[in-house]
Amino acid sequence: MTNAITTASRWRQGCVRVLALAGLAFLLAACGGESWHDDNNGGSGNLGPEVSTNTPAAVNVVPVVIDGGPSGNAINVPFVSLKVCTPGSTTQCQTLDHILLDTGSTGLRLISSVLNGAAAPGDVDNAAGEPLAECFAYVDGTVWGRLRTLDVELGGERLSSVPVHMIGDQASAKLPEANCPGPYQNTVADFGANGILGISTFLQDCGMQCVVGTTSSYYFRCPADGCVKTTVALADQVHNPVARLAGDNNGVIVTLPSVPAGGASKATGALILGINTRANNALAAATPILTLSPTNGYLTATYKGTALASSFFDSGSNFYFFNDSQIPKCTANDYDRYYCPLSTQAISATVTGGNGITNTVNFSLVNMYKTYQANWRNDVFDGFGATTTLAGSFDFGAPFFFGRRVYTAFEGEGAPNVVGGVAGPWVAF
Repeated sequence: MTNAITTASRWRQGCVRVLALAGLAFLLAACGGESWHDDNNGGSGNLGPEVSTNTPAAVNVVPVVIDGGPSGNAINVPFVSLKVCTPGSTTQCQTLDHILLDTGSTGLRLISSVLNGAAAPGDVDNAAGEPLAECFAYVDGTVWGRLRTLDVELGGERLSSVPVHMIGDQASAKLPEANCPGPYQNTVADFGANGILGISTFLQDCGMQCVVGTTSSYYFRCPADGCVKTTVALADQVHNPVARLAGDNNGVIVTLPSVPAGGASKATGALILGINTRANNALAAATPILTLSPTNGYLTATYKGTALASSFFDSGSNFYFFNDSQIPKCTANDYDRYYCPLSTQAISATVTGGNGITNTVNFSLVNMYKTYQANWRNDVFDGFGATTTLAGSFDFGAPFFFGRRVYTAFEGEGAPNVVGGVAGPWVAF
């Protein structure tokens, strides 16, 4: 998910842009927020097929589904299911579905209300016994809640005492609104998912900047009289869960099926844990490896001769987001940020890693209004695009992953983070 704007952040700008399709009006929502379509818009609507990849089950494979989400109204949002347990228990557990899969942010965040009591999380407190909490800001909303610990199972692999951001789990009756402005998206209805699994290239969501100071900190200590910003040790920060696995911990592969013109009713793919750690996650020798900025995870995309140095690949963004003043925008209901070319446009961008290696991304940009109007019963669409407010960026969202096997290697200098002879962070496809 993209677009949590933080100037000193070490991570790739946080969360998704999710576009909501309200009937035939195109609305911009926040991270995971209310991406939906109206099933009573006056037309029958074509229902596309269900499409899937052929990914055999394995201990390091987590199924991915793109469907309507927990409220039945999401568009192009990939979800996974995972199991959470009371720390140390194998019986006090709960399986959670519709956790948004996000290569653009770091950490596991769960809407606290989805826990039904089967799994009791542990506390994350500071040395003074004060609860720790986090404020995470997205493009048009904020999530707030306590840090807790849970044992987490991804596929068939288990993690112990993972720090989890429990959205909506109040650490204090008084919210720190001066340092954590709303609007808050602390419910499933507002967030559009039961949680988010952030698997970007970074190991923690903040890193050393939140260990040594509070200027850019997202973390708060919460004594009885309210919450104030605080430093937090790396061990207590919200981590990339995959990076904490005993094995298969140097990166991930996201593989999703191709989507036909007009869309699909549902798509299923896979999140494969690890790169070059098993037979099912091998990196082909000829696959170009593009290194990413170790500071923010960006690389350069060159589009129509313009180099966009703040570009990224983000499964949590549900469209392609880029700026092109020559492509017509939609005029329906005056929502003119979204592309509606008169005919399908062939789009091409060259992406260049920090190591100088290049690859080319080609896709067909469709008229979003007409395509959706004719196929509004579907939840998966290729070729949807919109303008971006992020200067110098090309956001290759979920449609980029359709029909591809996309590798994301985590930051790190030592084995096993050197894959294909290149140290993370990097991306390959």
